[in-house]
Amino acid sequence: MQPTPFLVTGMFRSGTTLAARMLHANRHVICASDPYAPIFKLFRNHFGRRLRPDFDPESPLHDYYFDAFQHSLFQALQASDFEVPVDAALIADAVARVRRHSTEYSPLIHPLLPELTGRTFAELLRAGLGILEKAYPKSGARALGFKEVWVGEFTPQFLTLAPGSRVVHIVRDPRAVVASNYVSGARYPLLFLIRQWRKQATLAWLYAQRYPERVLVLKFEDMVSESRATAEKLCRFLGVEFDPAMIDPSCLKDGANQPWTQNTSYTTLPEAAPSPRTEGFNRSAVEKWRSALPESYLRVIDRLTCFEMKSFGYEPLCPSGPAASLDMDLLLENDPTQLSDWIKPYSQYDYFREMLEENARHQIMGTGRRLAAKAEARLALDSEAYAHLTRA
Repeated sequence: MQPTPFLVTGMFRSGTTLAARMLHANRHVICASDPYAPIFKLFRNHFGRRLRPDFDPESPLHDYYFDAFQHSLFQALQASDFEVPVDAALIADAVARVRRHSTEYSPLIHPLLPELTGRTFAELLRAGLGILEKAYPKSGARALGFKEVWVGEFTPQFLTLAPGSRVVHIVRDPRAVVASNYVSGARYPLLFLIRQWRKQATLAWLYAQRYPERVLVLKFEDMVSESRATAEKLCRFLGVEFDPAMIDPSCLKDGANQPWTQNTSYTTLPEAAPSPRTEGFNRSAVEKWRSALPESYLRVIDRLTCFEMKSFGYEPLCPSGPAASLDMDLLLENDPTQLSDWIKPYSQYDYFREMLEENARHQIMGTGRRLAAKAEARLALDSEAYAHLTRA
């Protein structure tokens, strides 16, 4: 019996690595961290170049809001699957990028990367799953997968890899995500963070509605405050038995099969060294954003994500009605010396235009008024999502 293929995804700093390490601690599950993002990006680039010959292949995955070309690209991706031919000339470059990308979190796949090949993207990813099975062998493994952040929009395509494929989306309070990034010392622009969170949260809800048996949405806050119940839910979803090692911090291993030290600014592991067979994680991580972000930042995050936050049960703290103002000064805080190197070339915005777009979005969605399907998709990525968010 072939193991069930699965993908864990979500916004970065949302707890996806914790979910992956928990899953890999289960004796029936193989779950690697961050091995194959370049393949997803190569797939995106295939369509980007078809729509625009001068498309920048190094650009980050877009949030798809307010940009006609990027929204067309999003629609093209949603209408396709991974059964698209791969340009053979790009395979070597893809393998080299995978090697670099996976060095920190999944180094054990490197000796096997010559096996990463295929005529289509589906074959390429199936080969990648086969590599993981060899790199992290477990006798009797019944679920086989990996986690990648940022790639939530490829859920429909991943589900076509095999009849039983599964996708897990992790969602975390956006204020905690921003706070974690901002104390890390390698910041991303605030508007970039907010819109990427909005995209990932919206698509998590949307795909769970469309594929209720094959897509599971989990909240980071539940992973740390209700660890056993969340781990058991994950196991049921993947069709494996619960393993107590999943919620014992001393059993979690990294991609080199060494004891795992969490890679986020807000640790979820116990403050002191855990005793053997300790269950659960440090719940204080859930609320640390409250002391890390000033009210001015909270006001901007609340304003731009209030519809999505409410749909996941996160309560905005600051006024967000029609009279609330958007503090554009914060969005303009974009000191290049504080930004992560990779995002610097893509960190410039026309903030006046973005302010107009965001204020119009907030006011229109706040009325709950239905629009033409294309207009709703422009504001909320999808008409079905728009209807949900304006009712939440």
